[in-house]
Amino acid sequence: EAQEKFRVGIRVSVQKAILRAGKIFLLKYFRYQGFRDGGHGFVVAVLMGFYFFSANIKIWELGYKKDHSQEVSLK
Repeated sequence: EAQEKFRVGIRVSVQKAILRAGKIFLLKYFRYQGFRDGGHGFVVAVLMGFYFFSANIKIWELGYKKDHSQEVSLK
């Protein structure tokens, strides 16, 4: 998923990855009323936030590696 998003031109910063993860957690827990499920709803919201965080960090990592790769020319 991250490689496909990177391939189509989506770029993410570390700050955006953190903020998006928090936003997903809040959406799942409050807007979609995960709190009504008690502990299970909380765990699902946390896991969804972590999933989006890890996917966005992977996109950032791909961009970082591309931008900071040092190619040695032998000319």
